[in-house]
Amino acid sequence: MVCGELDSSNADFSGVAAGTDVSNRASSAVKACQSFSAITRNGIAASFVAEGDGYVVYAIANLNVVFVHVPNKIAKTGSDTAAFHKAIAQGLLSNGKIIHLVIGDTNQGSADFTMQALNTAFQTKAYANALTGGTITKIDNYGVTEQGTNAKGTQLYDVAVYRSDVVQLKGNVAYLSQSSGAVTVTDHCGLGVVVELKST
Repeated sequence: MVCGELDSSNADFSGVAAGTDVSNRASSAVKACQSFSAITRNGIAASFVAEGDGYVVYAIANLNVVFVHVPNKIAKTGSDTAAFHKAIAQGLLSNGKIIHLVIGDTNQGSADFTMQALNTAFQTKAYANALTGGTITKIDNYGVTEQGTNAKGTQLYDVAVYRSDVVQLKGNVAYLSQSSGAVTVTDHCGLGVVVELKST
């Protein structure tokens, strides 16, 4: 499990994920909202791959997953956001890896922006938006009507983009919006997807 906007190395969170069978790796940042914490049960083949400002990459079950929280300073312009995704993609590609899944908060109002940036970076058309053409299962607390994952609940900033030529999306996409009535504790509850490598 990778938790965004959480620096588990901080003493305040020492009891969040503890135990002799649990590993906890924090990718700290100057701003806590750019931190990521990976919590893994020992014996599960999950490995750290890379990290940087606004992202962390882990490999599990032969999938390279990029968890993102694109910084607002980058997300202000399309060219900066494209460069952000391209740098991650090229960094992995130089080590013989591709991005199988990007998931998280893009701070972009356009749902297909991340998909387009990845297709440009890899010169392919294989990256697909999990929210396009699929069935979305809305999972919310009773009475919650927000339809977005930005702070105002108006736009879907969170995305799940997968490499459709080698990865298949299994089942429905789960979408959990936040509640302006303080039912939830974050403004980015986001998306849940199940993906796996296609059999050859």
